[in-house]
Amino acid sequence: MRFKIGDRVYEQVGIDEISLADLMKFNRDAEPLGFTWSDVERIASDEGDPVGNEQFIMMAVTVWLARRNAGETLTFAEATEVKLSDLDILPEPGDHKPGKPKGAKKPRKSTPPSAPAESAPAGGPVTTPAPQQSEKASTTA
Repeated sequence: MRFKIGDRVYEQVGIDEISLADLMKFNRDAEPLGFTWSDVERIASDEGDPVGNEQFIMMAVTVWLARRNAGETLTFAEATEVKLSDLDILPEPGDHKPGKPKGAKKPRKSTPPSAPAESAPAGGPVTTPAPQQSEKASTTA
């Protein structure tokens, strides 16, 4: 998944790609909010999509991990301050059909030839000269 906040595009990072330093930082940041990385792993492993507060936790984790992976220094609390209206989920490159290029014209329909391919052109049949034999004779043993 790709998303955009302001003018910057981020790539989603898998939860298993978190560094140990970020894992400890996350736990310090999230513990006052009432959860830890263990809760994130439990939510991610549950069947189906997260619901209620779990959905918001996972969205905030996605934003935080992507921004940390992009080199930004921010706390988990700062990542939760992103307004939903500022978060734009982008289509993956192969998810949409390409549009018609600007200024492109509709292709012409081909017209059938006026004469069948087997008929000779006007002016008589076309003849191909026979290949000439080489002046050197080949010898056989």
